[in-house]
Amino acid sequence: MCNTKPEEITYYLVLNHLTVRDANAISGNLIYGFPALTAIEGFVHALNRALIKEVENRDIDDRESDNHPLQEARYQSWMLVAHEYEAKVYREHSGRDYTFLQRKAPLTRSGANPPIIEEGRIDLKLSLVIEISVLESLNEAKLQQGKSIIKHWLSQSRFAGGVVEAHEDIHWLESEVDDEQMKRKIIKQVGFGYLLCSREDLMGKLLDENPTKDALDILLDTAKLQYEPPQDIDSRWQLKTLQQGNGWIVPLMVGYQSVSKVFEPHALKAIRMPEYPTEFVEPLYSLGQWILTYRIVSDRAKLPLSHYFWFNEREAGQYLLASPQE
Repeated sequence: MCNTKPEEITYYLVLNHLTVRDANAISGNLIYGFPALTAIEGFVHALNRALIKEVENRDIDDRESDNHPLQEARYQSWMLVAHEYEAKVYREHSGRDYTFLQRKAPLTRSGANPPIIEEGRIDLKLSLVIEISVLESLNEAKLQQGKSIIKHWLSQSRFAGGVVEAHEDIHWLESEVDDEQMKRKIIKQVGFGYLLCSREDLMGKLLDENPTKDALDILLDTAKLQYEPPQDIDSRWQLKTLQQGNGWIVPLMVGYQSVSKVFEPHALKAIRMPEYPTEFVEPLYSLGQWILTYRIVSDRAKLPLSHYFWFNEREAGQYLLASPQE
């Protein structure tokens, strides 16, 4: 997986079948249909911070002399598995475009109708597998304590703006030396679903094969239906899509690119968190693929487990979520 210190021990935290209502279905300014990867990264980061803070508070209350191992817990990467989803959209018939179903806010104090602010929402059920490193092994009591903290946090947390209504179970899995065995342990917990992995390699391949196209053309091709005329009178028109031969390919917003210098804290007005350094950014896009969970153990390619995890990286003004490529 990600680079960690030799003395660190890796665990996989499995959040099984989270039921989320009214999550944000819009990614950047081009994509809709599933919460943004950056929103999921924020959820995982918030969970990590909440876990550390609560463990520290409990240790202070108990006046323990030794630090709890989870005080040094740091997430490294995460895997996303989708089980069910229902985007709240509507179209009159198959020839029309989809539109988002909007909520009507209650009347204002004066009795007037408030304006409708367009938003894209989705209900979904998903599982997250989070790779976490600690400095020492966790016994059963520590694992149960961590599970209790996370359950409480989930009951009052938000996921991509949506409400976490329920979850099935939480599991801690200690890392295995054998990659294939670790894959099977994870799949045993999350069950059937679709796993999201990066296809940055396909983006590069398609750009090389189509020199007249740019990256935006490739993104648009993921939603394009192309009919090709028959070669002779007895043949039929052929339907061509980018997905044919490539799998369930989807566009993804994978992070942000800086478009300004970094401003010092409190240098800008009317921003959400002025106490932090701030810069202006624009979204970055790539391709991803949904694959059945069982394929990570049945495919002939036998890609490493790390191929299916997302980690954050920052370089040269870019804030990216990426996966190790083949």
